[in-house]
Amino acid sequence: MSRKRAKTKQVEPSAPPGPDDDAVIVPKGQSRLRFYLSFALVIFLLIIFVVPSALMGSLGAGNDQVGETYARWTGPDGTAAEFTYADFVGHKRALRILETSRILPFLGFGQMDPGLDEDVARFLILEQVAADQGIRVTDASLASFILQTWPDPEAYRAFVTNNVRQPAAAFEQALRRALVVRRLKSYLDYGASQPDPVGIERTWKARHQEIAFHIVRIAAADQEAEARTRLAEVDLEAWFGALTESERAPYHTPRRWSAELAYIATGVEAAEGELAGLFEAYPRPEGEDADDLARRYYEAFSHVRFRREEEDETLEGRDRLYLPFETVADACRREAPAYYSMVDWLADLNTRLAEGTILEVVDLATEAAKLGLTFAPPEVERSLEEWRDADEPFAGSLLAAAMNNREAGGLVPTVTVEEGALVVTRVGTVVEPELPPFEELRERASEAWVEQTRGEVALERLEAVRDALGERPEVEGTPFVPTADAAAFEAAATTAGFEVRYRDYQERSVPLTGDDEEADSITEFLRGALALYGAEEGQVPAAELDREGAFAYLVRHSGSRDADLSGMTPAEYESVQRLEMQVAMQSFSAASFDSVDYLKERYQLHLTSWESEESGETTESGRSE
Repeated sequence: MSRKRAKTKQVEPSAPPGPDDDAVIVPKGQSRLRFYLSFALVIFLLIIFVVPSALMGSLGAGNDQVGETYARWTGPDGTAAEFTYADFVGHKRALRILETSRILPFLGFGQMDPGLDEDVARFLILEQVAADQGIRVTDASLASFILQTWPDPEAYRAFVTNNVRQPAAAFEQALRRALVVRRLKSYLDYGASQPDPVGIERTWKARHQEIAFHIVRIAAADQEAEARTRLAEVDLEAWFGALTESERAPYHTPRRWSAELAYIATGVEAAEGELAGLFEAYPRPEGEDADDLARRYYEAFSHVRFRREEEDETLEGRDRLYLPFETVADACRREAPAYYSMVDWLADLNTRLAEGTILEVVDLATEAAKLGLTFAPPEVERSLEEWRDADEPFAGSLLAAAMNNREAGGLVPTVTVEEGALVVTRVGTVVEPELPPFEELRERASEAWVEQTRGEVALERLEAVRDALGERPEVEGTPFVPTADAAAFEAAATTAGFEVRYRDYQERSVPLTGDDEEADSITEFLRGALALYGAEEGQVPAAELDREGAFAYLVRHSGSRDADLSGMTPAEYESVQRLEMQVAMQSFSAASFDSVDYLKERYQLHLTSWESEESGETTESGRSE
């Protein structure tokens, strides 16, 4: 059967027809025949571009699907449902409103494409199932949803106007249909997602496997003598040349630059009239509240200027770290006007810079003198670390970071507030990093080679233990994971001169002890050793270095077991329960309504567009509208 939308008849008042309402009036001076022909052409063009393709097909022989069954299935009650091409496309267009309004993901239909026949048919089947089960969305429920989603009526009207671009009634009709299907899906999901306590236990145990290990651990530093012996045989320059750019980066000289700075020292009261030039050139606005300005300055820079020497644990909030405003109010009132006038000066400098005049016209030293600021000329180039650690009142980590990586001649775009000064800065000359000649780097390269090689020596010694546990594959690239019982592993390690430790059953996420540095070091290594947790009992994966390269490990997987269920916390139970519910819902959806095969088998769904696809013909019917 075909479904038809309910039509709403709109009645509008109209004036009764006058005596000349049916007359066609030809403009004066124009041929009547030519006017009629032009009028006929306009009507023809309107038909071509306005009348839908489905209707055009029904008017002629352009679409042989019109009038025939395009989609069919058997409903839950065994009744056949059939849709003509025109009816099916009508539903596509109705649902397309939800897509163009971008509300489908919000409704839980993020994967739905109203342009695809399968998705539309799936929606219509769900809609029919909902109707058969008596599920509906009342006017009150629809209104409640709209008001909860758009509490402001104006926002709702704007949404419909800007996103839907169709009458609100059409959008609300499509929205009601989607809410009906969503309600059905929520009932189905609830029924499918009831957790199985056995499944919860199984999942929790899988997350909390306890594993035992036999471990050999040797320090890389103990292999230094052997590494230095090998150093004499190495072409160190060739080794260094084979390093990647990132590996050679630490050997480059640091980036260095000079800078000219205009600043006001903080923490001391300026001499009378010292900053008169600054306030004359960049006055504070008339009527500005000095206390409010001081408060703004305090809120912005108390972390730099007014930090306590030690945290006061007897206080609450920011007072634990910073001196209260009342204590430093005088300093804030003194520094704030200077800071904000310097901000105005810097904005003026940047404006002139944008006009391309600052380097030629503006002399920062001269301007600083006129404004009453102290000027520091550019001296030798310094590195980032040297700028950070300099003794001048204008030096510090904030200023160093502000200047870092700026081009020569460039102004730092903000006034930097340092512990000792308010600073305006222009970068001078810049010396870019470079790689010194190798002979200057030989000693550093030697130490780096030894450090790398002693770790390699440690791994070689542990790999010799694995060689005693089995034959390596002849085919290159084939993994070598020998299996040995605990006695064989301990015998091979002892013969090689190593001590074997046993780490009893523990979870991978076991917390650090905090008081045993060696035990914590082993635990941290085991946490990150992925190969060990993928191994089977008795297997001995390849030896590995820890993250710092300080120790090398050879480990035998010595068995796994389930953790005791008594260790499951209520929070863990809820977490696993939510996971199991989500997996159950996804599995149910994938095996039922999300599956086309299920729709074919359960509801005997058939779409004409599938016939074209099976025959290999190119068709757009699957995405027609």
